[in-house]
Amino acid sequence: MKSLLIVVILVILLLPLAISLENTVVYSDSPFLSNSLSSFRTDLLVQKYFHRQEYSDLFIITSGNSSYSSICNASKVLSGAKVIFPSQEQYNFRSYLLTQIEEAFNGTINFCLKKYTEIHALYVKLLNEKNYAISNLSLDEKILNVTFGVPTGKVSCKPLLSIYLNLSKRYGEVKGAQIAGSEFFNSTLPLHFSFSNYTNLSLIMKFIPYSYLIPLNSPADFASYISSSLGTPVNSTFMQNPALVYTLFLSRLKVNLNTNNLVIVQVPRNESLTNVIKFMHLVNGTVTGHLAIYADSAYYTEKQIEIIDLTTVVLVGILLLILVRSILPILVLVGTAGFGIELTLALLRLLEFAGYQVYYISSIVAIPIVFGVTIDYSLLILYRYLEGLSKGYNSLKEAYQRGSKAVLVSGVSVILGFTIFTLSPSRLLFNIGVALVTAALSALTSSLFISRALLSNIKVEWLKFPRKTLPSPEDAREKYLEKAAEFSVKRKFTILGVMILTGVICLSVVLLTHTNVSVTQIVPSGAESIVGLNQLSRLYPYSTEPILIKANPNVSYITIYDISNELISKGMLVFGPASIGNLTIPYPTALTNYYYSHNYTLLCVYIPYPVFSKGAITITDALIRNFSMVGGANAQRVDIVNQTTNAYFYFTLPVTVVAVLVYVAFVLKTVVIPPRLVATILVSSLFGLAIAEVIFPTYWLTPPVVFALMFSLGIDYDIFIVLRIAEEEGNEEEERIINGVKKAGLVITASGLILGGAFLSLLTANMIFLREIGVAVGSSVLFDTFVVRTYFVPAIMSILKKYNWYPRGRSPQQSTR
Repeated sequence: MKSLLIVVILVILLLPLAISLENTVVYSDSPFLSNSLSSFRTDLLVQKYFHRQEYSDLFIITSGNSSYSSICNASKVLSGAKVIFPSQEQYNFRSYLLTQIEEAFNGTINFCLKKYTEIHALYVKLLNEKNYAISNLSLDEKILNVTFGVPTGKVSCKPLLSIYLNLSKRYGEVKGAQIAGSEFFNSTLPLHFSFSNYTNLSLIMKFIPYSYLIPLNSPADFASYISSSLGTPVNSTFMQNPALVYTLFLSRLKVNLNTNNLVIVQVPRNESLTNVIKFMHLVNGTVTGHLAIYADSAYYTEKQIEIIDLTTVVLVGILLLILVRSILPILVLVGTAGFGIELTLALLRLLEFAGYQVYYISSIVAIPIVFGVTIDYSLLILYRYLEGLSKGYNSLKEAYQRGSKAVLVSGVSVILGFTIFTLSPSRLLFNIGVALVTAALSALTSSLFISRALLSNIKVEWLKFPRKTLPSPEDAREKYLEKAAEFSVKRKFTILGVMILTGVICLSVVLLTHTNVSVTQIVPSGAESIVGLNQLSRLYPYSTEPILIKANPNVSYITIYDISNELISKGMLVFGPASIGNLTIPYPTALTNYYYSHNYTLLCVYIPYPVFSKGAITITDALIRNFSMVGGANAQRVDIVNQTTNAYFYFTLPVTVVAVLVYVAFVLKTVVIPPRLVATILVSSLFGLAIAEVIFPTYWLTPPVVFALMFSLGIDYDIFIVLRIAEEEGNEEEERIINGVKKAGLVITASGLILGGAFLSLLTANMIFLREIGVAVGSSVLFDTFVVRTYFVPAIMSILKKYNWYPRGRSPQQSTR
């Protein structure tokens, strides 16, 4: 009774801590930013050297009923909020984007005015010279026609005819006509022509001044000619009228914004998501932006967790009722798991006081882990207890002594696998690792102590209710497992081939499927922020990415100019030394010093997609590959995704595999079973992941979560089988394998159903990512339970036989009971 009282006191003490955790869970990526991320370092440098305030934009798309005052009142729940709501007539791109560069903007306008005043003067001069050339062309055509028309009688000009007749007798017809025309018109032009080519206009133009201007028939032609001559782009409109520079310059920067429908609220990037949720509820309109997306993720996840937890309890309760068929043992198992969850949440809350911040993925994944693993371990010990009772031994202590070895070996392996996360260079993986280690420790502690405290206060007769006999640790599954093991041993090479083929097919599916970082995976498609994101694509299709280039624009201006031109050609707006918006500036201006500091040149790039949209992430990813220093919310998300996946697959997973190999080899004193264990877990993981990838558009975090859980939790069932086989009597290895699978399989199938059911309960969520995790992990666990441990493992062990136990060797074991 004393132990039960201690449990009750612990429940009461831990409950306030567990309940309060919900309000402190982190949903954004900001806590995981560090100097190891290029985007984070870039943002710090931009803030330090260019004095750009770090803020996030909340976009409010109103229905027409929201006033400036109502939005301002609602924004009071946000710290340091700034509402941008200019008069509707004046709201354009410049009023929002160019406030930060107003001085430099005016200087650039003056530069452009001066430049195009000079170009205009050149254009006017060339135009006059063209007109002069055209007038000369008409006169020269007349001279040639008259000169060479006289001999043919086409022109009646007696003085010219008289000169021609005298000269032709002496010099011949052609030479006489040339000299006659030259003397009569006082022009040398006829000397270059004859009767056969005097009507050739192209030839005539070669001999008149400025004839190269004659083919220029439009302002665009003149602009192109001047541009090629000066080596700089020329705007034909500005060339004709420099006074239009200011007006047209602004008009090119305008964006078609419906100011009746859009308001922007700027808030610090570390704004509380709780405050953002309050703001979203207060405003009469649709709120979007990356903080709004995170806020919606928090709001809907909290709602989903309640449904998921209830579904988990109901589903697991039904499974236990089918498997155990007795009320009190089920209550003990569920109560133990419930305590494990409470202990996990309370410990995480205590860790927060030490500076740890709980990521929402950590808390979501931790709950089914604790629930499933605690019941798995407690069920193993309960089956041992019932097995002893069925043989006439009423010793709870002995059941825990015999079962705790497998529980401890498995529990430590799970904790070890999750501990590797805390060594990862990724702060996100470290965060998840701390939560998983906490969950594993809570599950192990609860199954070893709480279940025992509860069972010790229940009389054996009470375990029967409502049955007349005690729950049997043996049932129809035992016969099935025996037949399955016998089939596997008999067809071992065929089974091995099926395993290899399954692994290859699943690996192909996984490798051919690309993951995504779409926010629609973590927020329901009908959420306010997602609906607003789609509307924002039409109203204000921009998000900002600062790019730092280590170069002095005074020295490398051409390079910066070319970069700006290239980005603009891809639909972006670039504010920097060589461009404002989509207008490039070929010569250094006042902007140069404004966008240069400490050997860094800043380009503020506006990509043509809203923040966190698929297009924004795709373009940002391309920018990161081309430039070493890209900042902004999109870049931070891309960096976190890349760092986390790289850190997991190139560090955490390999180290986990090595740690598991060493640990299992040390515990079992064999070097053969560990690699076989890793191979079978890999097949199970690939199977669940392939199933999820066929059904869903896979979220980037799904593969690491699946592998992480399976390479920790999947060890349990294998160790249960191996330790049970080691206990079996007899000299024939295949007989021991069959008996071990037959007896351990009862616990494994029950545990697999419960753990798989706990994760499949995530399917009740309307968030794609949670469903992916549910399907992937649930499928992996069930496949591991009913296929891998039932068929693949006995087949491989029967092939290896005595080598399973190399180098320690295998001798017949004598049962103590």
